This record gives sequence, C-alpha cells and structure tokens, in this order.
Amino acid sequence: MTKQEIIDAAFKVWGRDFYQSTSLAKLARTLGVSKPALYRHFKNKQSLLEAMYDHFFNEYADFIKPQYDQAILTQDTRESFLIMIRIISEYYLRHRDAFIFSLVKFYGPLPLSVQKNITHQFLVRGIDLRRFSQFEQEPSGYPSLIQLIFATLAFMAEYFYKSLEAAPSVEALLGWTQESMFWGLGLDERVLDALDYEKLEALIIPREYEAVEDEALLKAVAGAVAEAGPWKASIDMIARRSGLSKSSLYSHFKNKEDMLNRLLITELDRMMGYVEESILRSEVSEERLYLAVFSAADYLRSRLEILLAANWIRYRRQNLHTEIPPRLWQVFSDLGLNLSSPEGAERLGLGIFFLIVHTLMRRPEGLSCSEMPKTAIRRLFRFIALGLEGFSR
Repeated sequence: MTKQEIIDAAFKVWGRDFYQSTSLAKLARTLGVSKPALYRHFKNKQSLLEAMYDHFFNEYADFIKPQYDQAILTQDTRESFLIMIRIISEYYLRHRDAFIFSLVKFYGPLPLSVQKNITHQFLVRGIDLRRFSQFEQEPSGYPSLIQLIFATLAFMAEYFYKSLEAAPSVEALLGWTQESMFWGLGLDERVLDALDYEKLEALIIPREYEAVEDEALLKAVAGAVAEAGPWKASIDMIARRSGLSKSSLYSHFKNKEDMLNRLLITELDRMMGYVEESILRSEVSEERLYLAVFSAADYLRSRLEILLAANWIRYRRQNLHTEIPPRLWQVFSDLGLNLSSPEGAERLGLGIFFLIVHTLMRRPEGLSCSEMPKTAIRRLFRFIALGLEGFSR
C-alpha cells in the first residue's frame, strides 16, 4: 500500500459521505488494513488531509495549465475568460471526487484568508487567477458575475452527478453548461431593460399560510437542521426544541430522514404556492419570470431557518435521500419561455432555486437577509434571463 493509494482511497471513502465523517478507522477498514498501517505513512488525520489538499491542487493545476497558457496568450479578454470557464467545467465533470472535495471544502462562505490561500496555491503552480478579475466590467454590485458563473458551474456538476441516470458524454454536458451560462434563457434584452421592477415587486403581496399538521414539529426540525446540518441534527435536538419525548416524535415521523423529507416538501410546496400566486399578476413572460424569482427569494429570506436548511440541501443534495417536489420546476413550464423539454424546465427550476439560495447565503458580510437590497435579486434575474453575454450590458 503506497502513500498515494491511501490518498486516493480517502477521496473516495470520505467523499462518499461528503466528509461528514473523516475517521482513519473507517478508511483503514475500507482498505483492509489496520490503523497503525496508515500511521506508517501519515502521523495523523490532519497530515493526511494536508496531503489531500496538495494532491487536489496539483491535479487541478496540471489539468487546466495547458488551457490557462492558451488563455493568457489570447488577446480578446472575453474569449480568454471563456477558455478558462470551459476547462474548469470539464475538470469537474470528469473528476467527481475532486468536485465533491471542492464543494465541501471551498464552496460556501469562506474567510478572506482561505480565499487568499486558494489563490496562492494556484499561483505557486503557475496559474494566476487574478488575471481574469479584469473581466468584470459591469458596475459594481452584488452578486458579482464571477460569483454567479461559479455557482452555476457547481449546480451543473451537481445536477449531472445526482440527477442523470444515463449520463451523457462530457462533451454534451460541456455544451449544455456553456449554453446555459453564456446565453441564459435567451430573453429579449430590450424587454428586460424596459421592465419596471418596483412596480412588479409591489404586485407581490405577502401571505400568511395556514398551519399544516405537525407545524410545530417541522419548525423544530428546521431549527435543528439549520443549526447543525441534516446529518448532525439529532433526534435529541429536535425533541428538546419541540418539547416532546423521542418516543412521541416517532409517532409522527418514521425516522430523521422522514422528518427532513417532510420539512423540505412542506416548505417548498408553500414557497411554490406563493410563486404561483405571484406570477398570475402578469401576462408577459419576462415579467412572470421576474415575479417567480423575486417571490421565491422573498419567501426564503423571510424564513431564515428554512433558508439555512435549504443551504445544506442545495450543495450536498447528492448525499441526501431527498427528492425535490416536481412543483418546483413545473411552474416554469407555464411561463411561456419556450423551454425545449420537460428536462429543461426541471433544470431551470432547480437551477433558479440553487442560485437564489446561493445569492441569499453569500450576501456581503454583516448584511442580513432582510437588509439585502432588491437590486441583488434584479442582478440575479438578469443573469438567469441573459446569461454571461447580457449580464454586463
């Protein structure tokens, strides 16, 4: 057993559970060796994790370096940036273990020190990602174009690995990713420029939902999941929050997984009821799409515990035995957007949900959801509608 074989196994074994457990005992059992055998190569778990970081950056840099060299020789700034997007897309679509590792370790809110370290790791390997920051020529604001691009990349790869039973070729996935990112929904930019956002936002009337059965219990589940994540949210935590005994909880739910599913289905169903009611206020496709995006964002930012739970679900859904209710994407089939297939409506619905949660969760430091400016939702909507090509115009 070599040092590299241990590293490769760690990516697969721990990645399978999204690094919720990174015990050396589990790794040793999978490899069929004793823990002392691992200690002959690594003095502890932390040294193994550090070796995994080095391996990740080395493999990633080796893969994209040839295209990076081509990109920096390209005179056209936009084309240079697109070359990098294509090769990064391809890397994650070809390397599932690396994708999950980066999703868990690097995706989500990161301290500035960690962001600088990631940049440094690429820099010492001959790749200066700072060269492409000049691409962002649109007026300053949140969310940034680069942030939305990489959030879209993460969603596309996640959807690819989770949802497609018969996976298409990497080339087909690259075409699909690029089309979605570069052109958005291909809506008429002149119509978008003429939209009266304030008038549309005023059409959305907050509504109070009647309490469903087990309302208090679901709220306790949401609080526990928001606090600790779906894996570490224990039955004891939920019992403590609800004021019920564990035996009483099991009279309402089969198990913790059943609780999470009920929470997800109930809240998304409520959110989509709010969305469906909102889009009835216009006959124009572009306006209806904005009403759908804004009302979904409005619902989530008014239910912080649900937003926090959704944040776990959105980028670790591969490992959660939860199914997104079809209602989340069926509504987009009725917007008159000329989607090419039912699968296109599904991707759109899930993608918009992913980007909304991402935008709310990655808001500027010190800014609460209630303080999030409406311009942030408008920028997100413009990216969804026009993609990279129309976002900055």
